[in-house]
Amino acid sequence: ADFPGNSVVSDFLQVCGLPLAGDFSPRVNVGLSLPAVQLLYIYRLRFPQAASEDKALLARLSELPGERFRMHPQLLEKILIERDDSYDWLEKRAGISPYDDGVVDGVQVASEQDLLRVSVSTLQWLEDQTGGLILANEQPGPDEIAIALKALATTLQGQSKG
Repeated sequence: ADFPGNSVVSDFLQVCGLPLAGDFSPRVNVGLSLPAVQLLYIYRLRFPQAASEDKALLARLSELPGERFRMHPQLLEKILIERDDSYDWLEKRAGISPYDDGVVDGVQVASEQDLLRVSVSTLQWLEDQTGGLILANEQPGPDEIAIALKALATTLQGQSKG
């Protein structure tokens, strides 16, 4: 969808009749693939507090190819709780519906288990990024994956400063 100034935030504030903060500078919304969301979810389980190196990690995860991330409609219903007309603006403005009952592209995440089930190709990508840090165990668990992601984030932040 096309938003004024290419910023959904600016558009939202304009629609609501709210002023734009003086120091606001719109950023590009990073779209993450399903594998990237899975890794980010695992990382946040182990490291829930935001850290300075997270920005570099997010930028690298945005490069991870894969299926588009989509929530299963039943999970979305649980999150949104009730169906009402308050989401009509989302369909009109962005051309998407939180209640898309039709066929959608990509894998639909229906549970936490779907987020924790990381593919071999995603683990291989992470191993390539970390120089082999992840696959000391053929079936790494969430803690091992999160620790490898933390090491990657720290390395990336160091590279950006140096």
